Amino acid sequence: IQKNGQHLLHLINDVLDMAKIESGKMNLNIEKFNLQEIIEEVTSITSPMASEKNLALFIEPDSDHEVEINADKIRLRQVMINLINNSIKFTEHGKISIRVVREENNVLISVKDTGIGIPIDQLESVFQEFTQVDTSTTRKVGGTGLGLPISRRLIEMHSGRLWAESSGVDGEGSTFYVFLPIEAKINLEEKPKVK
Repeated sequence: IQKNGQHLLHLINDVLDMAKIESGKMNLNIEKFNLQEIIEEVTSITSPMASEKNLALFIEPDSDHEVEINADKIRLRQVMINLINNSIKFTEHGKISIRVVREENNVLISVKDTGIGIPIDQLESVFQEFTQVDTSTTRKVGGTGLGLPISRRLIEMHSGRLWAESSGVDGEGSTFYVFLPIEAKINLEEKPKVK
């Protein structure tokens, strides 16, 4: 009952977040923080789910631990949890690794898995509302199909970018990239809706 209740709450929160973003009511609370602290917190939160599937979840040794950014801490945590949970859901064997790289006045965060991958022609469609690549997988892993669209919109509100790369080959997995300015430039412009 508790697990199903948590699942239902998560689905409702996704729908509410999407409604807030669509109506322009989502506000960002910008503060300065060390990015490594958020990455460590998120891996701690998501590691039980990875352990259940015997997946290795870790931060790459060459990841930059010193990067400080100005962003919405809670929303960035939400994005990272979405990305890592997504990787865990679609990975049956292997690992999920996270890396942070400073690029001048920007930071690039990557979440790489060894899962089923995403067909190259569907790398953009996973960011559309209520979309999942394979309906048979949808039944297996559940979810609203809102996690990635919400995450992309939240990163765009920081004037950043979120995208995925994959060969589409099962076992070679996918890599999700978050590219953010060190100093968030809040972008509240209405994004054109994808038909």
